[in-house]
Amino acid sequence: MDTGGEGGQRTRTWKTWEHCVVIERDRVIKRELGTHELRRRPNQAVLRPFWARELLRNEAATLAFVEANTTIPVPPCRLYTQDGLLHLESKRIANGVLLEEIDRERRAAAAAAAVDHQMTTFVLPQLRSLRRGYIGSVDHSLPVFPPQRVYDHDRRPWDRILAAAVDAFPLCHNHLGPQNIFVCPDTFRIVGIIDWEFAGFFPPYFELPLWRVFDWGGEQTLYEEANARELGFLGLRPGIWLRRVGRSTGAEHFERVY
Repeated sequence: MDTGGEGGQRTRTWKTWEHCVVIERDRVIKRELGTHELRRRPNQAVLRPFWARELLRNEAATLAFVEANTTIPVPPCRLYTQDGLLHLESKRIANGVLLEEIDRERRAAAAAAAVDHQMTTFVLPQLRSLRRGYIGSVDHSLPVFPPQRVYDHDRRPWDRILAAAVDAFPLCHNHLGPQNIFVCPDTFRIVGIIDWEFAGFFPPYFELPLWRVFDWGGEQTLYEEANARELGFLGLRPGIWLRRVGRSTGAEHFERVY
């Protein structure tokens, strides 16, 4: 939804399964959904999203961690609570455009090549220099969130897998696609990377080269190629998922879905 804003600026608002996102003139606000905004089943039972608050905390923690330990451009942010809902406010990136918005016919190839060079020589080396001996968030108090391509199908609590080596798992963004990379429209220099809510320490192959694909089919091909490898690391195999079916006496209950 677009609404008129101050000085001719427009405010954009949309909702995902877990969050409401508002883009204003100089800031972006991502927040939890209120009860009245949650989806409902035909019988009016509320469908509550998993980890909506924790994902905001993970994104804030990761943004602060990346800003403090790298020169990768990320927007400053802050967490606050309003009306009982957690909000993540970040500065709007005003000196660039999303990579996916670059004119494809005339300049997409040049932009893609420039971004690929920066990703492989500047962004990924810095992320891979930040390592831990366990998977999960930079904030050890948060649950483990696998990449969204896994999380969307299997939303159980994940074990914090430990490795024998103290530096086995580098920091991964886990969704470095053209929709999350801001570039200067003239030079194609990366000026901002957003949407870190599923970031964490994982095997390096979890960081798929999504910045190289500009269409749904290409993205799905990368996902399919990575599917068995990623699920195998997490103790699953393709075609079998766990779905939460209930909760009692504090315990989660799951069933296999084929």
